[in-house]
Amino acid sequence: MQTLYRLLGFDPTKHNLRTELMAGLTTFLTMSYILAVNPDILASTGMDKGAV
Repeated sequence: MQTLYRLLGFDPTKHNLRTELMAGLTTFLTMSYILAVNPDILASTGMDKGAV
């Protein structure tokens, strides 16, 4: 585990693994939402929904 910490620059005294995992999950879900909703938003401006 120490090798992984060193590779990722993770300092257990400054970071909490649970917090880092929750931040990663939040980022993933946010990006998924953007990818799912963005074509509808662009289509409402008149762009072809299939092209975006």
